[in-house]
Amino acid sequence: MARRAEYIDPKIITAVIEGSVKAEMDAARGRQSYGKLIMSLWAVHKGDVVDKMRLEQLEKENAELKKLVEEMRAQIEQLQARLDGESAYRVKKQKQIEAMRAEFADVLKPGERIKMVYLFRRLGVPPGDGMKHKAETLITNWFNEAEYRGERALISRDLGLVIYPDTQRGVLGWTVSRLE
Repeated sequence: MARRAEYIDPKIITAVIEGSVKAEMDAARGRQSYGKLIMSLWAVHKGDVVDKMRLEQLEKENAELKKLVEEMRAQIEQLQARLDGESAYRVKKQKQIEAMRAEFADVLKPGERIKMVYLFRRLGVPPGDGMKHKAETLITNWFNEAEYRGERALISRDLGLVIYPDTQRGVLGWTVSRLE
């Protein structure tokens, strides 16, 4: 008669262990096979082993999540700094617009239409190439071409000014008035 099978679905495993641990296992197992010893240890400590493996997995996930949180915090700080910089730029630009608008309102009466050269003289800009350069820079940075009261004009809604270009004259010969 054949010997009864000890295992229903046997699998062979290979393990490397310390010699001192093997000596302790040999002393503890007695006549029991290594397979039965490992299975009995597994049955007794199964919950502990599974819990430990799950804990290790959770600790690994936790470390990854902490790293992700730190990266996101850094991104938030960068975006906040960029947003603060942009809003500071907008505030600075708005203050510049208000200052320029007030300065033009002081030297140019409502309904008054004068040449650019006189406007810049009233603003205290010395005559010469510097005045022409400032006029060209002002037009380039602040004005858009549009139709105004049936005339072709350059309009700056920010500064509240209208410039009427004249092809017969240079930039300083163009006329300017307040936008109404």
